[in-house]
Amino acid sequence: MAFDPRTKEERKLFPFWTLIVIAGCAALWVFGAKIYQESMAAYQSYAAITQNVAQNTYYPGITVDGVELGGMTREEAGALFGSRQQETSSAFSLVVQAGERKWRITSDEVPMTFDAQTVLNEAYNIGRYGTLEERLAAIDDAKTNGAAFTTGFSYDRTAIDRLVEIIADSLEYDATDATLAAFDVQTRTFTFSEAKPGYRVNRTALQEDILAALDEGAYDRVIVPKGEQVEPTITKSQLVGQFGLISSFTTTTTKDKDRNNNIEISAAALNGRMVKPGDTMSFNDCTGQRTGEKGYRGREVAEVLRAHEVECEFADLDAVVLMATPENTERDFQRIEKALERLPQKEKIEPLQMPQILPKQKMRIREAIFGRWEEISCEEAVGRICASPCVSCPPAIPIAASGEEITAELLPLFRAYGIEKIEVVKE
Repeated sequence: MAFDPRTKEERKLFPFWTLIVIAGCAALWVFGAKIYQESMAAYQSYAAITQNVAQNTYYPGITVDGVELGGMTREEAGALFGSRQQETSSAFSLVVQAGERKWRITSDEVPMTFDAQTVLNEAYNIGRYGTLEERLAAIDDAKTNGAAFTTGFSYDRTAIDRLVEIIADSLEYDATDATLAAFDVQTRTFTFSEAKPGYRVNRTALQEDILAALDEGAYDRVIVPKGEQVEPTITKSQLVGQFGLISSFTTTTTKDKDRNNNIEISAAALNGRMVKPGDTMSFNDCTGQRTGEKGYRGREVAEVLRAHEVECEFADLDAVVLMATPENTERDFQRIEKALERLPQKEKIEPLQMPQILPKQKMRIREAIFGRWEEISCEEAVGRICASPCVSCPPAIPIAASGEEITAELLPLFRAYGIEKIEVVKE
């Protein structure tokens, strides 16, 4: 048996179970330290993940049109692709050429619509939705495997259709059929115009060529419109031999010299004139109106009509006015036609030269009208003040108005319009 030098009392002061307690506390401390370390590691990992997920830039591995956007903000990516869109729009310049004629098509004529902003938003949303684990999985997948996006653009098809119509309309022309051009009175032969082919643009092909160049990005391509010739339906060879004398008519006239003269003038105006199918021939258009060019004044024609029981509503130097009513019969109009047919061609009457000056106002209109006046001849009235307006048939523009001075330049007008006397302010 071993000898223990401690007394019995001393041995009671240090029980053995204390060692067990101490060992247990040490074990608990070690275990707690390990738990703490693991918790801190997990917290640090969570903090890192949260910080990574919460960044406001594109995640690594995300590309758009081959451009790496990782680390870029949305504003930076938008500015980058905005400049790329501008470059694409500026490079868009097609040429449609037909001979010497050219049309340049740019983004000004055909607006372009880009989807870059939509694609950038879709790329930015990767790793932005779902639980933290789902977001982290999407971010890791993009980083490991990549996430590629492609932008695109479209064209205003309506604008392209409209341009095709404009180009085609300017190039197309209808075929011209051969037709009767003239008749030679002396040789009694006909002259025919040549037929000419037309041209039609293949509008569908032109539209497809433009779209193909745009889709391929061949912005410097020159497009030549395709088309075909349109043949006329009637040629000159078809017309020759189909024209000739169908019938003739002969008549005799009276011994009326003036009437025979008019017939001769009318025949010369009508001889060789062509009336095509659907046309209307006007006798007056062929022979011309009975005017000063034909040697007549309005009043002279009115006197001729009056002799044929046709009373004019008004006639002056330049015109004859006839007013028809529902009561007029066909015989009334025949009388007019017969009277005008008998008007012989005369020497041309030179038009009356109007004075280039306006009369001077010498007195207020009211004073001139309501003042004392006298009627004298137009020649005597030179230098006097007009009291009452001088017109051939009111309402009309007066030669001299009330209060205006009558000058010698107005005398030819007074004579021409048949005004012999005039009322002037009494001196």
